[in-house]
This record gives sequence, C-alpha cells and structure tokens, in this order.
Amino acid sequence: VALRKRKLAKAPFTIIGLGKLGGSELDYGSDLDIVFVASPGARNLSNLQGLAVDIMELLSSQSELGIVFSTDARLRPDGEKGLLVNTLDAYEEYYRRRAQLWEIQAISRTRPVAGDARIGARFQQMAAVLTNFKSPTQPLAAWRPDWKQEIARMRERIEKERTPAGKNALAIKTGTGGLMDAEFIAQTFCLANGWQEANTLTALLRARNENALPRGDADLLIENYRKLRRIEGILRRWSYAGETVLPDDPAPLYRVAIRCGFASADELMAAVAEYRAAIRKVYTGVMLKG
Repeated sequence: VALRKRKLAKAPFTIIGLGKLGGSELDYGSDLDIVFVASPGARNLSNLQGLAVDIMELLSSQSELGIVFSTDARLRPDGEKGLLVNTLDAYEEYYRRRAQLWEIQAISRTRPVAGDARIGARFQQMAAVLTNFKSPTQPLAAWRPDWKQEIARMRERIEKERTPAGKNALAIKTGTGGLMDAEFIAQTFCLANGWQEANTLTALLRARNENALPRGDADLLIENYRKLRRIEGILRRWSYAGETVLPDDPAPLYRVAIRCGFASADELMAAVAEYRAAIRKVYTGVMLKG
C-alpha cells in the first residue's frame, strides 16, 4: 500500500526488527521496535522519510477495527533526533564511533523483517561484527574491558528506575529476577561468544548446549524463564495490553491467578516469587560473580 502510494516498484530500504520483534518473541500488546536502513550511498534520503512515516502510520493509526501494531523507531542512531531512514554506512559509522553499550546490546537482537533483503543481510553482517566481543574490532566506542560489569550496572538502573515504586513483587519484567534478568544473560552470552541469536530462549539453550553455562544452572534458568513468560502472556491476554506488572488489586489478581491455573492469588504470587528467585540466582552467578 505504502509503495503504491509513492509509485515505487520495490522497497528502497530494509526494515530491521529489534527487541521482541527481532527475536520473534512478540506477545499480546508488544510494540514493534524497528529501524529503516537504506543502501550505502543512497541519495534523496529526505524522500525516503515520507515512505517510512507512511509505513508506521499504516501499522499504528487508529481505525474502526483498532490498530495493527504500535511501532517505535527510537532505537535508530541519535533516537528521535536522528533521521528516520539512514544509510547502512551511516549506521555503521554511528555504532562504531558514538553508540553507547546499550545500543550495541540492542543490535545483538536484530532481524530483517521487510524490504530489501540484500540490505537486510548486509545489516546483519555488520551487526555480527559489532556485537562480537570475543574478537572486538576497533574502533568501537562502546567496547571496554569491563563491559560485562557495565551491563550489570545498566540492569540495576533499570530495576530501580523502571520498576514501579513499592511493586517489585508484581513487576515480572523489570523487577528482581524478572524476565529482563534472563534477557540480559542471553545477550551477555551472545556478546561474549560472538553469537547471533536474537531469540532469548534460543540463546539460553545454546549457552547450555555449548557449556557456556553449567547445565544445572541453564536448566533452572530456562525452566523458570518459560514459566514466567507464560504468566506474562496470560496477563497480557487478560488485560488486552502490554502489561508487565501484575495487578495490585485483589480481585483482578485473583482472576489472573485462576487463568494461570492457580487456586488463589497467594499461590500465584508464591510461584512467581519462586521462579524469580531461581532466575536471579543464575543471573547473580553469571553477571556478578563469573
């Protein structure tokens, strides 16, 4: 539709998915994290911005049937201040010279999802090189000898700043031992070993199978991550939104508990606490001790 509107025979750029889209982990209420990448040396970038806007509006505009997906392109270089569409060369220059560590961490979870497949493949090749901390290439402004400790500090900041005050026990994503613990473990192993595994569970399974993580720890982590992801999915289907925090009101919390197969809210909360304690135990061993 967007191409016909602009009278284009083929897509002049690729769309790269990041986050849950990049990892093929979309759930109810998930946003689409995307960036638009044009070929090296592409001209008339200003004309391509309009096409990108058209695509985002096509997906995100409210209609009588609702919206398809909410889209978010703020993970592009320079965020909201940067060009919505930029060339592959500009992306590489940014990631090498100016990107922060969290931005390199973000491109460890990429996947071409639409547009020019050749540009998409070249972006993936670039991302594979830039996220290989086993054999880091220079220049890379984000790389530092204590990069793993910096990722752990980043996770600590997220836990403190993005978990609602007084609701750590309910925050199944950002709270202590939440889903982000497992995600950060997976991304850390990918960086440390030069793996391109955008999917969290696939990366954790690879860490187990290649003995990057002791089998007992890996099995504990994977089992409890899966259980917590199931609860997140049920919560989102119940609320019809991208919820990451369990309800703090007894009545809705009870309804979520029943949908999750528990007899009471107390049983649900006890199970969630157990899952998260197991995930945090492995996280501490990987990120803070290893």
